[in-house]
Amino acid sequence: MTLVSVIVPMWNDASYIIECLNSIDTTDDMIGEVIVIDNASTDNSVSLVTLANIPKVKIVRNSANVGAARARHQAIALSSYPLITFLDSDDILGPNAVRDAASDLVNRQLDISIYTMLRLDSSGKTHFYIPPLTEVISGNEAFGRTIGGWAIHPMGVFKREVYDTATNDFDFHGHSDDEVITRYIFLSAAQVGGNQGVYLYRDRTREYTAQQILGQALTNMRTLRLAIQHGVAVNKLRIARNNIILNLLAIVKRGIPFAKDKPVILDIAKSVVALDIPWHILDMPYRVAIYLLRPFLSLRHGRHR
Repeated sequence: MTLVSVIVPMWNDASYIIECLNSIDTTDDMIGEVIVIDNASTDNSVSLVTLANIPKVKIVRNSANVGAARARHQAIALSSYPLITFLDSDDILGPNAVRDAASDLVNRQLDISIYTMLRLDSSGKTHFYIPPLTEVISGNEAFGRTIGGWAIHPMGVFKREVYDTATNDFDFHGHSDDEVITRYIFLSAAQVGGNQGVYLYRDRTREYTAQQILGQALTNMRTLRLAIQHGVAVNKLRIARNNIILNLLAIVKRGIPFAKDKPVILDIAKSVVALDIPWHILDMPYRVAIYLLRPFLSLRHGRHR
């Protein structure tokens, strides 16, 4: 039997972590271990996990918050089994989700088997979040479906060897690294399919800071360059480029975070214009916005040199 390591990065999720862990059927002999990797929580998350004493759950503590992607990476390095699945500490799995996904992966000889993802709203009702994957597709096709919008999500069971290949030379930057790694994992996979196991994504309202949106803009630039390199369709590249412009506008609206970030933001703005992606007539508002934004950012940068 092929066993699965469940990886749960955690940071200050005392309100949800026990419900999250209880949703994992640790009596299932296909689940080998559950590694909770704590990013220096300041609430009582760690003590709750310890006191719960759930079978197969072990906790690893970081002395600082290294971000979800690096925490996942650390946990995989400590894992013992050939299949991996991620579960965010405020989300939950449906009954038999891991078994359904792992069995599907083995039976159809996939590299990744993606859960059926539902959105869990604040009232406890569930809704389809991203349409389920009903066919087997290539990793390149899966990657293409993440450009310009998430038409496919990354949560499922995957072969550890695929992850190792994807992250062999990965350069961790920080915020939203997990989104970039997702794309690399898809590119490293040969066959990707979907299964009936349910992943419940908890929809929590978040107000992102300018610093967090800058992290997202950097992620989106890395992804867009990767998409260009791998020949993704131009219409998707245009949408992805325009989304970066929206990131920049959102940063300026909230107030540019720190003086050291201003040259980074200006560099993103210049890079967006320099990209060899045609402008469609529908892109004109974005094109005007970026050309107006660049001199504004240059002035703001110049005053703080």
